[in-house]
Amino acid sequence: SSSDIKFLSWNIWFDEEEIHRRMKAIGDTIQQEDPDFIGLQEVTNDLLNILRKQAWFHRYKTSPAPRGAPYFTILASRVRPRDMRRIPFQNSVMGRDLTVCFTEQATSQKAVRIVAATSHLESTRQFSKQRELQLRASFDMLSESETGCGFAVVMGDMNLTENECKIAI
Repeated sequence: SSSDIKFLSWNIWFDEEEIHRRMKAIGDTIQQEDPDFIGLQEVTNDLLNILRKQAWFHRYKTSPAPRGAPYFTILASRVRPRDMRRIPFQNSVMGRDLTVCFTEQATSQKAVRIVAATSHLESTRQFSKQRELQLRASFDMLSESETGCGFAVVMGDMNLTENECKIAI
């Protein structure tokens, strides 16, 4: 229906051997699914340049790539953002952040305030505690009291184990 909001999240994984075929397949899926918001993880500058040349890309406003990061997240919104920003995690040893988009989408009933975010939490078993704290910090940053929004969506590569899922939420 016209009030549905679609989100797509994908760790696009920068495998150098399959880069063009993989980016085409990802672009084809995005084109077919036609999401309102896209959260991509493990994006490199080379991959971003390939994605920029695809037909779907220009229908979205995207977060800027951080300077100097070997790979990063990209958040894309088809709905014009009021604000889009990166919020670094204070405890990240891998330069991870929460990329957030604040916007509104008109539905048949009213305008809906939307907060969409994406992240790629710390990797590997040794950073379990950092991941848990990053996920909690994400929820805290996106709480209604912080955003003034009734709901927020966090997408991403959370790297959570089954046990971490139980304690983090």
